Amino acid sequence: NTSQLAMIVGTTYFNGNGTEADLLELDTVSGADTELGELEFTSIYSLTIDPPSGTLFRLDSDTRQLIRIDPATGASSSMLALSLREPAGLTLDPATGTLYSVGRSSHWLFALDPATLTTNPVGPLEGDVQPLAFDAGRGVLHAVDLTSEELVRIDPATGVSTVVGTVGRAIQALAYDPLGGRLYGAD
Repeated sequence: NTSQLAMIVGTTYFNGNGTEADLLELDTVSGADTELGELEFTSIYSLTIDPPSGTLFRLDSDTRQLIRIDPATGASSSMLALSLREPAGLTLDPATGTLYSVGRSSHWLFALDPATLTTNPVGPLEGDVQPLAFDAGRGVLHAVDLTSEELVRIDPATGVSTVVGTVGRAIQALAYDPLGGRLYGAD
């Protein structure tokens, strides 16, 4: 797994994988990064942010936990042990506070409620979609099918997906910029 992205107006956060688990702030114009802190958990499959609070969330794939991160320090705390087998892909709907995740082996979309700490199945997904990004303006999820290398749009209420186009590579991380209306990816 490569770097993961989370974007909030004007700021992009990302982290490395494996043993290099630092929280970094990325300047999307120059590409320069600033280290904010070292992350306590290293098996990270996704990173997302709650724009109103600035809180970062991530999935730890080894422990199957939803983790809350303080973006100022990188300090982490476990919130929820997930029942998902091989959780991957995480994004947040800022209007509802709902987190969405994918079960890699089950190919299902799940809704996570950080307030009640509950996990609810939404529906089956077609293909091997893992990185997720939420477009609040359109109320849809974006994802990349790692096998077909296609960008797909997913209905967050049903899990039904529509192919948008071919990306041409297995993008491992997505983040949506609501101000610029751009979808960023990293492979």
